[in-house]
Amino acid sequence: VGTGNDILWGQLVVSKQQGEILNPLHFELEHKMSKVTFVIFSENPTVQSSLEQGNVTVTLSNVILESTSFNRLTGVVSTTNKETSSVNDFGGEFRDGSYITKAWIFPPQEFGDENRPKLSVQVGNVTYTGPLNASMQIENSITKPLEFLAGYHLIIEAELGNFNDRNIYFEPVLVEKWNVLPDKDLSVGQVGIRTTEELKAVSYTHLRAHETL
Repeated sequence: VGTGNDILWGQLVVSKQQGEILNPLHFELEHKMSKVTFVIFSENPTVQSSLEQGNVTVTLSNVILESTSFNRLTGVVSTTNKETSSVNDFGGEFRDGSYITKAWIFPPQEFGDENRPKLSVQVGNVTYTGPLNASMQIENSITKPLEFLAGYHLIIEAELGNFNDRNIYFEPVLVEKWNVLPDKDLSVGQVGIRTTEELKAVSYTHLRAHETL
């Protein structure tokens, strides 16, 4: 649940000798986009109370919202277009002492020190702003420069100051493998005509093609 569309992709190479055995084909799908969630809190009781009341608007700017191409053979999503934009969240919820945004789904993208996305959180009539972390930690092990990774979920904790301190203070970014698919993989049948309805549809399409010619 969130903003943006994911791409699920999988590939299975089947030889002619295996064709009769693997019917239906059995393979797993993986996420090719990146998922981002913000967990926003404050140690200030007044700000925390405002977050709990839900009068919150979260804006993330300087991000690429749309991919430019998708390679169906490799599953690679490209963002050669560097045009950036902003996206807003209005549907978060207050849970376990924090305001948690709905998930944002972005095409994979890298950031430098000068073009990091900026988070803005409006609580009532007060707006807090700050650039995202320069680095992230992948599954508590590998630390690397911040980027939206394909197939990963970035959980970004952001602490708000008080009404006199409008800065956002970020905790270390945690990045986990994005896996919301069922524990079982998916099976699909090979291409073919299996029913009378499918035969009629193919025959009709074939006939219409000849009429056009």
